[in-house]
Amino acid sequence: MLTMIAKKIFKLKTKDNTKIRVTRFGIGRPSILFVSGVHGDEKTGPKILSRLIRELGPKKIRGMVDIITVANPRAYRTNQRLHPKDHGDLNRFFPPSNSDTPTGNLANVLGKFAIRHDLVIDLHTFPNQISPIIGVSLPEGSARRQKISNELLEVAQPDLIWLLNTKKTEPQKGGSICSFALKKNRAAFGLELSPNDLVSRSQIIKTIEGLKAVLIKMGAIDHKLLTKPANKISVYERRVYKSRGDGQFTPQKDILTAVEKNEVVGRIKIQQTMRPKRITSPISGILLTISKKRFIKKGEKLFVIGVKTRAFLSKYPR
Repeated sequence: MLTMIAKKIFKLKTKDNTKIRVTRFGIGRPSILFVSGVHGDEKTGPKILSRLIRELGPKKIRGMVDIITVANPRAYRTNQRLHPKDHGDLNRFFPPSNSDTPTGNLANVLGKFAIRHDLVIDLHTFPNQISPIIGVSLPEGSARRQKISNELLEVAQPDLIWLLNTKKTEPQKGGSICSFALKKNRAAFGLELSPNDLVSRSQIIKTIEGLKAVLIKMGAIDHKLLTKPANKISVYERRVYKSRGDGQFTPQKDILTAVEKNEVVGRIKIQQTMRPKRITSPISGILLTISKKRFIKKGEKLFVIGVKTRAFLSKYPR
């Protein structure tokens, strides 16, 4: 039964007295947790979840919806990606350990809280990257839990899905709260968005409507969606390409554009010589994200190419 329940606000506390604000709607099952602000310099997720809180306010809820807009408060206040005290990356600290550090303390509290829920959705952004709405699927945990997670991810209707395999293709990306939830037999998926200065109004609206669609699917709310969900979402593994030197970068291709091997995707004016240099794609694929026009340092991400994969579709048939 759907019931009108006033929202409740409370705080989770770590050993070092960091306070994590939680906004709760309802009680019982199904239980859904939305998280953003794991990295302190990522502002799009908190903006979207703050708006979701406002929109859920007058709605009737079945079960429980918890929303953490800022999971890493000290990093968020100082606008730093990593925790300002120990420079730990909270997105790499799961499963929680016995580490008595500021980041370890956060992971311990957030991890225990997350696995009380049936579903965990974690919102992130790609710093300085022009990006579509990217759903993140992790092939971790039981096959059944992965199937449920992927079905719910498709309901959220991202522009595409990134199959993030932390065991094979991207081992450096392990340790997220979604990975931990899946291993604890909870459904989980992520969303990656453009940073606050690049995200469009239409992307914000689409993301919020996608999150509401998930709540509808789980029976938590009644809501009429603004748009009809699309039928098929392409799934990609990704290849990340970084700058080999310092210089002023200018993108030459739009995201979601198909590119061929050796095709120009951007230009960079090398700082030492001030000469322009073409930046080409080493492989064929789709341009998932690309840096905005800016000064780039050696080793920073220039662009990402997506390679279509059928692994997701074959393992979890529609």
